[in-house]
Amino acid sequence: GGHDLQSWLNDFIFPAEAKWDDRSLRASADLGLAEMIASGVTCIADMYSHTEAIAKQDELTGLYNRMGYEKIVIPYLDELRRSKTKSVIMVADINKMKEINDVHGHLNGDRAIKTVANVIRNTIPVSWKAVRYGGDEYVIIGDYDMSGGVEAIRDEIIGKTRQVSEELNMPFRLSVSVGYVIIDPENTLENEEYFRMADEAMYETKREAHKNE
Repeated sequence: GGHDLQSWLNDFIFPAEAKWDDRSLRASADLGLAEMIASGVTCIADMYSHTEAIAKQDELTGLYNRMGYEKIVIPYLDELRRSKTKSVIMVADINKMKEINDVHGHLNGDRAIKTVANVIRNTIPVSWKAVRYGGDEYVIIGDYDMSGGVEAIRDEIIGKTRQVSEELNMPFRLSVSVGYVIIDPENTLENEEYFRMADEAMYETKREAHKNE
């Protein structure tokens, strides 16, 4: 009968000391299926996480984009402020970007944007966050625990941009204007107001740069 057939199959497939009944086979199959489902769910979760990370990254520069700014960088700033940590907002902008695009073409414009992004990435402390905020404007946010360190970082971004563009023999003069504001943890101004102040500081340095050219 059916039982004899099952016994024969057990003897044929499995050693005598490891004979399985129907329930064991079903349990094993269920376990295998559960493992497959769990593996599939993990794979989907990894894919979703990777896709979400890409969505927050600027395609041209690899810095955070506007979504990354809203979802990662601003919460990071909020946490710094909640923990009463002095912080800094820095805004950088490429000088004469329209002229670079108009005279030398948009491929060279993209090259300029990537070059400045790389300078920023390689200059700021690893804990800081850098954003391509739009076009040729960058926003940098980080904790401030160094006496005079922000000015040194600003000067290094400006100096390295000029140096790298010369080393790469770019067909145009690449330079940036950088402004910043330090956020005192005791101050209750909104983030947007600090951003406006940093932006104005950047435009002030840009006006000075254009006057000297």
